[in-house]
Amino acid sequence: MSPSERIPAAAAYETFRDTPYKTDKALAELVDNSIQAGASLVDVVVVEKLFTQKREVARVNEIYVIDNGKGMSPDILTKSLGISNGENRNDPDGIGKFGWGLVGSTLSQCRRVDIWSWTMGNRNSYATYLDLDDKDMGQYLYQSAPQEIPPECESYASFDLSESGTIVKWSTLDRIDWAKSKTVVRNTSEILGRLYRKLLDDTRINFVIVQPDSSSEQYEVLPTDPLYLIDNRKTSNSAPYSESAMFKECEGSPEVTEEYESNGQTLDPIVLRYSHVKPDVYLKTQKSGNEPYGKHANRNKGVSLVRAGRELLLDDDWCNQTIDRWWGIEVNFKPQHDDLFGVGKDKQSARIYSDVAHQYKRFINDAMEWKSYKDGFVEGSNFYNMCTIVEEIAEKVRELTRTVKGLKQGTGIKRKGVDQQVDLTPAEKIEELSTQASEKLAVDNPIPGVHDYSKTIEEAKIELSSTLTAMGDDEESARKKSSSTLSFKRKFRTVSAEEDSEAFFNVRKSGGVVLLCLNSEHSFHKKLFGLLSEDESQTDIMASQPIEQKYEELQARFDDAYIALGCTLNSWAALELSQDEEGLKYLRKIRREWGHFAEKYLTDI
Repeated sequence: MSPSERIPAAAAYETFRDTPYKTDKALAELVDNSIQAGASLVDVVVVEKLFTQKREVARVNEIYVIDNGKGMSPDILTKSLGISNGENRNDPDGIGKFGWGLVGSTLSQCRRVDIWSWTMGNRNSYATYLDLDDKDMGQYLYQSAPQEIPPECESYASFDLSESGTIVKWSTLDRIDWAKSKTVVRNTSEILGRLYRKLLDDTRINFVIVQPDSSSEQYEVLPTDPLYLIDNRKTSNSAPYSESAMFKECEGSPEVTEEYESNGQTLDPIVLRYSHVKPDVYLKTQKSGNEPYGKHANRNKGVSLVRAGRELLLDDDWCNQTIDRWWGIEVNFKPQHDDLFGVGKDKQSARIYSDVAHQYKRFINDAMEWKSYKDGFVEGSNFYNMCTIVEEIAEKVRELTRTVKGLKQGTGIKRKGVDQQVDLTPAEKIEELSTQASEKLAVDNPIPGVHDYSKTIEEAKIELSSTLTAMGDDEESARKKSSSTLSFKRKFRTVSAEEDSEAFFNVRKSGGVVLLCLNSEHSFHKKLFGLLSEDESQTDIMASQPIEQKYEELQARFDDAYIALGCTLNSWAALELSQDEEGLKYLRKIRREWGHFAEKYLTDI
C-alpha cells in the first residue's frame, strides 16, 4: 500500500487561495520582494486585452512586476514558490522573512504565476511556474530551468533589463478586485505610495499600462505621508500641498520608547512621531475638510504602524471625529519587534497591537477595568508591554485632538461649568454624562435592552449602523457613529433627522443605545438646539472674525436660545393647564417623573 500525502499539493494550494489580500496589498507583497532584493527600479505592468461580451471591452488580462534587483539563483528560484522557503528569514531588518508573501499574494489573485530571474545578464535567465490547472501538479516544486525572458517584457519595462533582475507574471486572473487597468492604478498607487513612502528615495516604483493596441502609459508612484511632513518634494497630496508640508511635527517628536524584552532578547527602542495640521492650512477656508487636500487627509488618517520602513497598517479606529484627519501618529519598529506586535505572516496585521488597542478603547472611560485588564498579564510579557505602548499612543491622540480643536477656538473662550474633558465635543460630553447618570439609575430603573443588552459589540454596531442608515445617514457616516458610540461604551446618541411629526423629538432604541432623535424640521431644533450645537462651517466663519464680532455673534445666539427655551417651557405649561382634571393629573405626574430623572442627569454637569 503506497503512503498517502500528508497534505495533497493541489488541494493545499487551493486552500491557500482563501487569504485576506486585496489586489493592492497583494501587489505590495511582490514589491516587498523586489525591494528586499535591492531593486532601485520596479515596474508594475498592467496588460489589457479586448474581451467580447455584449460589446468589446478592455479588461486586465496579465500583471507583471519587473525589477532590477539582485535576482535569484536557480536553486532559490525553484524554492520561491514553496511555503516557508524565504531566504530572508534570518535578516533582522528586512521587510520579508516568512516565506509566504509571494505564494499567498499570488494565489489570492490568479491561478498561474511564471517567474524569470537572472544574476549574470538577462540572456542567462532561469524560469519556474505554478499552475493550479496543471493536472500533473504533485507534491514537489517545479525545478527551475534555463529559459529566455519573454521578448515583450523588454518593451513593457521602463528601464533596461541588464545584469540582474526578476520578473513575476500573473495570468488567469480570476480574483483580481478591479477589471480596468486605470482603476487598478488609481486604487493602488496611493496605497503603495503610503506603504513605501520611506523607501521611495532609493527605489522608484512605476505603473505601466499596456493597452490592446500595444500603446502604453506610465504613472510614477508618489509618496503618501499620513504625517504630511514631506517638504520640497512631489507627493500624492493635492495642490497647494502636493510639494510642501501640510502638517508640522510636534515638539518632542520623534520620541523614543523604553527598551523592551521579547523571548529573553533586549529589543531596540520603538520610535514614535507626531504631527498636526498647520494653523494657516486648517483655517484657510470655511470648510477645509471638503477641499481635495482635506479629503486626501481623511483617506490617510490614523495611527500608522511602520515596520522596517514599510507601513504595516493604518489604524483609523482612533478617529471618531471629523477633525481627526488633521493629526498623524507614526509608530516605527523593526522585525525584531514582530512578536511584541504580533505581526502576521501576510504583513498586513499586528494581532497583539490590535487586540490591546481594541480593549483600551472599550475601557477608555473605566480606568479600573483597564488597569484590571493590563494587570492580568505577566509584567514584561508582550501583551503587558503593548498595553504601555497603547497608553502612550492614546495620550498623544488626546493631546493632538486638543491642539487641533484649539486652532479654531482662537480666543480661547471657555465654557462654564465643572471640570470638563476638553478633548470631548459638547455632543460627546452629553453622551458621556447621560451614560454615567443612566448607570446610576439602572440599579433601580434599568432600561430594557440597554442595561441588560446581550448582543456582542460587533452585532450591536451592525444594528445601530443599520438604524442610522434608515434614518438618512450614508453608510460610512452611520458606521463611524455606531463605532464611536459603542467602542466607548456610551448608552446615548443624539441625532437630527427630518421627522414627519409634530413632536420636537422622538426616542428610539438600537444596538443597546438610546437614540434621542431631534426633529430637524421642528422650531425647537431650529430656534434652540440648532443655535447651541456645533456647526463646523459657522465655527470656521467665526474663527476669522474680530473678537468684538465674535462676542456679539455668541451673545446673539445665547439670547435667542434663552428665549426659545423659555417659550418651550411655557408651551408645556399651556398644554398642562388646558387639560381636564384627569389629563392635568397625568401630565403633572409625567412632569414630576421627568424632573426626578433630569435632576440625576444634570447633577454632574
